[in-house]
Amino acid sequence: QMEQEIPGFYQYWNCADKKGYSGTTVFSKTEPLCVFYGIDEKYNDEGRLITLNRSAYLLVEFGFEEYASSMLKKISQLKAEGYIPIVAHPERYEAVIETSDVAKMMKASGALLQINSDSIEGRLGQGAHSAAHRILSRRLADFVASDAHSPYSRTTCLGNVHEYISEEFSMDYAELLLELNPARVLRNERLR
Repeated sequence: QMEQEIPGFYQYWNCADKKGYSGTTVFSKTEPLCVFYGIDEKYNDEGRLITLNRSAYLLVEFGFEEYASSMLKKISQLKAEGYIPIVAHPERYEAVIETSDVAKMMKASGALLQINSDSIEGRLGQGAHSAAHRILSRRLADFVASDAHSPYSRTTCLGNVHEYISEEFSMDYAELLLELNPARVLRNERLR
């Protein structure tokens, strides 16, 4: 585990016990009301799931080369257990890049999709850039986030991507992805 002290941020680390898994970290400028780690014994050793504020929503990250069938099965398992999975950066997964319908199948399985702002802006390669635009243009995205790894690079700044989505798609779509849907998750409300 690598912990990094970043002044001005609350940090929540969920380390993996399972060999080959990296775990997850959440950095927040404001202190959450509550942080709940893991969901059950089946997934806890991977360190992949953190629920914030005890909502039904889970941010789920898959391996970049994981097969579509495996991701869809895990999404269905989480849905069957009563959770609402939010798939982190689906546009970066090989299965989504190579097969245009995988994102649609994730949605049909009950997942919500969170696109990285860096993918939209073309900073994470052409494949991720094209897949992000395909997901946005088909209105399959539910959120846009920064995937910030530090306050210095890949930061939480989303002003440029808000402006871009407003101009390319609509102001309403930008507000839905960057403001309304995230607020609903924090309140544990269903997305419309």
